[in-house]
Amino acid sequence: MAKFTTVLIPADHYFIPSQEAIMAAKLLMEKYFPDRGDDVKSCTWEKPFFIEGRDAFEEMICPACGETVNRFELESFESASEEENDDDWDEEWWYVFLEKLSESDNPIATQILMPCCNQAVVAENIRFPYDAGFARFKLWLPDPGDSMNVTNEQLANLETTLGCKLIHISEVNS
Repeated sequence: MAKFTTVLIPADHYFIPSQEAIMAAKLLMEKYFPDRGDDVKSCTWEKPFFIEGRDAFEEMICPACGETVNRFELESFESASEEENDDDWDEEWWYVFLEKLSESDNPIATQILMPCCNQAVVAENIRFPYDAGFARFKLWLPDPGDSMNVTNEQLANLETTLGCKLIHISEVNS
């Protein structure tokens, strides 16, 4: 059975709200999700960390060529160089990408070789249309109950409370 988590991160990769704002946001989340199966949690990091929706994270846009890289269409991409002997191309690119970011001391500055154009790009420049991003702060609610969605009004209230624009990530673990 899949596990669902509602995740919110600041749109500004480097923003960390005050402790008072975090506590107030947690109270709002508890109010918005009365049927939740767990407590609202938060954490901060010294450097921006890559946060993604696991099974819900499906695509990104290459900053070098503008191509949309879809997790389920990667077999259509091949290494642009026939002489490419890098072991990364022998594995599924998507998982290599996630592994590189999780193992990096500074994920946002990690060089990523894109499968669409074989260009090296800095991870921070990759665009994520939804369900992923870089942040130093994360607010999340495992098992939000009947719905994992945050309404526009709720999101606006949370943004005001935390003092920043937010990205909503629906995390799915199956």
